[in-house]
Amino acid sequence: QFRNSASGPSDYSLLVDGQQRGGYTIDWWNRGNAGNGIIIHYDFPDKSIADLLWNQKFRQALSVAMDRKRINDIVWLGAGRVRQAAMPSDSAEFKTPRGQDVLKKWEQNWAQYDPALAAKFFDEIGVKVGSDGKWRTKPDGSPLELIVDVIVDWTDDVKMTQLAMEDWGKVGIKGVVNTIADTLASQRAMNGESMMWSRGNAAAGLLIAPGAWTPVESSDYIIIGPRYGLHFESNGTQGIKPPEGSFIEKLQKAYVAAIAEPTEQKRTEKLLDGYQVHIDDGPINFGWTGELKYPVARKNWMRNTTPTGYTASTHYSQPNSSDPEQWFKKA
Repeated sequence: QFRNSASGPSDYSLLVDGQQRGGYTIDWWNRGNAGNGIIIHYDFPDKSIADLLWNQKFRQALSVAMDRKRINDIVWLGAGRVRQAAMPSDSAEFKTPRGQDVLKKWEQNWAQYDPALAAKFFDEIGVKVGSDGKWRTKPDGSPLELIVDVIVDWTDDVKMTQLAMEDWGKVGIKGVVNTIADTLASQRAMNGESMMWSRGNAAAGLLIAPGAWTPVESSDYIIIGPRYGLHFESNGTQGIKPPEGSFIEKLQKAYVAAIAEPTEQKRTEKLLDGYQVHIDDGPINFGWTGELKYPVARKNWMRNTTPTGYTASTHYSQPNSSDPEQWFKKA
């Protein structure tokens, strides 16, 4: 049993207690997600909010205001890796020396916990504490409220988002956790009605769910905003055109350049060029923890199973990538 049969590492002690009675063994499989965090939708229609989301220093302040270690310890019992939103570290493009350098910088990019620096950045861009002495306002003095959508059934994501909003509250940013059904969350993202979306991303490299690092498709889960992806996907006939010279345009151009390269080495270099945009213009979206391992309960009479695998993500073809057609029951 895996995927939704067990909610995650927090169930480990319960599974251990029932091992002898249940006649099973516990293995640890990869969750299949690059990480959990917040996707920012830059096509949000309220210009006063969109202008702040486009402000790199505002995003940097929000990022360092979040205590990722606390989130990891409380929700995952320390089982995750604290990291900024980035591709999985075992992706092929990170095998080169340059790839290792890009990975390290990306994972650490504005991922430190530094509320004092966050407050300093907010003050510098005019997001200052208002007359109530508690909440920061927009530069024009009007109330500032950041709304983060999260699917109500994704209990771990809800917990992480609540903790992150508590952290933002400590530096004067009012964050609201908007728990909604998955269909509504998807609809809001696709229609450009969502400010931010808390969710995990399952992706690796150039071709497996590229929307996790560049908006080149109109799926609801893509970073930056599906309508930018729709513009790319439709060759400019639909959706929203990215601002000229923006990081959105840079990412899309990096994707086009990478898929045009006939050799693996050159493709990797172009792909890393795209990842570098996340470092130079980042954080473009926020990550908290990543590369989780989930407990898998395997009956002791099962044979020919793999000790590791993926517990989620159709991108990794779970459970097919663990060859279930080869499993059998001991007679």
